[in-house]
Amino acid sequence: FGNEVFRHEDFEDLLQSLQQADPEDAVVEKKYLLNIGGASRWHRVLCKAIWDDKQPPQYTGAIGKVIDIQDDVEEVAQLQRKTEQDLLTGLLNHSAAKQRIMPLLAGGGDKKYALLMFDIDNFKKANDTYGHLFGDEVLKLMADAIRSCIRSTDIAARMGGDEFIIFVEYKGDVRPVVQRIFGRLGGQHGDFPIQISMGIACPEVPPERYETFFQMADE
Repeated sequence: FGNEVFRHEDFEDLLQSLQQADPEDAVVEKKYLLNIGGASRWHRVLCKAIWDDKQPPQYTGAIGKVIDIQDDVEEVAQLQRKTEQDLLTGLLNHSAAKQRIMPLLAGGGDKKYALLMFDIDNFKKANDTYGHLFGDEVLKLMADAIRSCIRSTDIAARMGGDEFIIFVEYKGDVRPVVQRIFGRLGGQHGDFPIQISMGIACPEVPPERYETFFQMADE
């Protein structure tokens, strides 16, 4: 059962937890991705370790059950995504991006990071001339352009209005990275030319605080 349903390391983790359980509090509860009936789904595994009457008590096995919680996990993940996403563009919101960037900066090491901050030129004019629905379309096009030019390890977010950030790790010269991104973020929507103004912070030694990095890019 363990070899067929559990990943090897997960089953070893469960066995170790049961063997190390306190006889006075012998219930172990864990969450694992199990393969049951050929489908991988999240389950809660609830077990009680069994001990004999010897002194000291000896672990003899366990009894328990697995409960399918895939729907609950997906619901929680969906709610989490909603709290992290900018509703209009589908990018991260600024708070979620900050929460992802801060551990990278605090990790230290010799990695180099750049923070790109930019907004859309004359965006207010687009809203005033063509209406706010048109402006929303421009923001969505910008978000699509951002997604098309970043890597899976980059972090992109809409801060609000027409302001966006992209956080990237780089090696060597940062200029080709920035030029590639900058060149992909222009375009045209109807009669409105989409152009951006960008501020870049790329210190040799990244600051440990996100707020410091943000201020550098903003300036």
